[in-house]
Amino acid sequence: MNTKYTTEEIVSAIKSCPNINAAIKNILRKEVGNDARLARFFKDLREVCQSSQSERLTNFVNKHMEDHSHLFLSITRYGHFAKVDQITAPIIEKYADEFNSTYEAEGEGIKIKDKEKFKKIAKEVVGSFNDSLKEHGLPDSKFMQEMLITTLFDANVAPEVVAVTS
Repeated sequence: MNTKYTTEEIVSAIKSCPNINAAIKNILRKEVGNDARLARFFKDLREVCQSSQSERLTNFVNKHMEDHSHLFLSITRYGHFAKVDQITAPIIEKYADEFNSTYEAEGEGIKIKDKEKFKKIAKEVVGSFNDSLKEHGLPDSKFMQEMLITTLFDANVAPEVVAVTS
C-alpha cells in the first residue's frame, strides 16, 4: 500500500484510541498466535503507549513505520473497532454487491471487469471517509483513510482502490 502518511498521523490515530491496552490485548489474542516477533512488537507498543513520555510513541513509530505500517493500521482498527464498524457497515450494505461485480480474483491480484464502475464506486466510498471520520470524532488523515480502505477491501483489492482514488 502507499504510505503517504506521516508519523504524526499514526501517533494521533493511536493516541485517540479509547482503550489501546484492550486493543493490544485483543490483537495479541486473535491475530498474533505463536509469532514471537509480532508479540514483542505489540507488547513494546503497549509499553510505549503507557509511558508518560509522549516522545517515546513518536520514536517507536518512526523506528517501525517503514517495515510495520500494516501493524499500525491493524492496531488502529482494533483500537477504534466500534466506530470503524459504524463507518464501514453502511458502506458495505450500500456498495458491496455492486462493487464486487466489477472485478474478479485472478491469481494473487484481481482483474477489473468494469473499470468505470469500479472507479466510480471506489471514489464514492473513499470520498465519504472524511465526513465519516469527522462525524465519529476520529482523526481525519491519510493514515485513517488507508485504515478504512484496508478494513473494507481485501488485500488484493485495496491497492487497486488506492490507485484509482489517489
